[in-house]
Amino acid sequence: TAVRSAPDPGALLGIQHDVAFYRPVALLLFAGEHALFGLRAGLYLLFNALLHGAIALAGFRLLRRLGVEPSAALLAAGLFLVGVAHLDKQVTWACTSGGLLAVLLVLVALLAEADPRRGGAGTAALAALLAPFAHELGLLLVPLLLLRRALGAGPITARPRGWGAALLALGVVPWAVSALLLGSAGADTTAGGLGSPAAVLAAALRYVGYFGLAVLPVPATGGGVPAALSRALLGAQWALGAGVVLACARLLAARTARPGLRFLAGWALLAVLPYAAIPLPARWLELRYLYFAALPLTALAATLLLRLGAPGGWRRGLAAGIAVAMVLGSLGLALVIERRNDAAARSPENLAQRAAMEANAVR
Repeated sequence: TAVRSAPDPGALLGIQHDVAFYRPVALLLFAGEHALFGLRAGLYLLFNALLHGAIALAGFRLLRRLGVEPSAALLAAGLFLVGVAHLDKQVTWACTSGGLLAVLLVLVALLAEADPRRGGAGTAALAALLAPFAHELGLLLVPLLLLRRALGAGPITARPRGWGAALLALGVVPWAVSALLLGSAGADTTAGGLGSPAAVLAAALRYVGYFGLAVLPVPATGGGVPAALSRALLGAQWALGAGVVLACARLLAARTARPGLRFLAGWALLAVLPYAAIPLPARWLELRYLYFAALPLTALAATLLLRLGAPGGWRRGLAAGIAVAMVLGSLGLALVIERRNDAAARSPENLAQRAAMEANAVR
């Protein structure tokens, strides 16, 4: 809709006043997709699937760079690749490529910043500058860089003196630009309602609820769920979420734990924090908001799972087999989704809507 209503490049760099977001990179990306794919939904979803696969690959490389065992990193990447919970609308909506691109850019920046080769510095700087303008998730790059440096989980200190400070300063630029533009537009932010104690408590409950939803991704309401069962599911999700938050906090504070695992715990805690400020009812939490937290959570879970087993080479074989099965399953799921969307695109209702939208675009 934004592309059709703003065909000129200048308008594409404006603010989406209805949601108070500033995503010029995402809008330009979507404009390019629209020029290439038109209104064929399957191609948008295929592009999203390719971005998602690239994120899984970059995530695997980053996990290995953080010292995660190969079998655990492979299992985590496989779980992330086909996670039914965090995929949700984040990958299966045609208009979400900007958020996927932001996540990929954050991972690229974290990888390139630790790359000793000469090109790593420029790649990290470019990714750090573009990621926040693709999606607000990119703003988490600066806290993640600071956290990694504080924990000693990355070789940022191996760069020439001043490089770390320069990269962090560059990452702050999008924060300042977004704040100035949104402030000048008079946009209302979703975090504006956190002034009262009741709102803070509601945000804390949402925060815990998201972690519970990651462990138990079962909708607590809708679909004719009885009230008693709904309350039981919500209670279970909150209890599980509180356990995950406490476990991550303890791991982050454990000085004897490996820096890479401590960084993953802090990453998971940071990734969910912005979405807790979105004033959604506790019963309507969005699974797609777990996308950025899914990789560190699955990595921690895979590490714990493989440590529970007896030592031996069978663990690596099992992890590799599960990952391969998940990859094949994800390809099958992508084909099913594409067929359903193509069938829906050929329905009389959609054809009529498409004709009306094309007519509006021409006018």
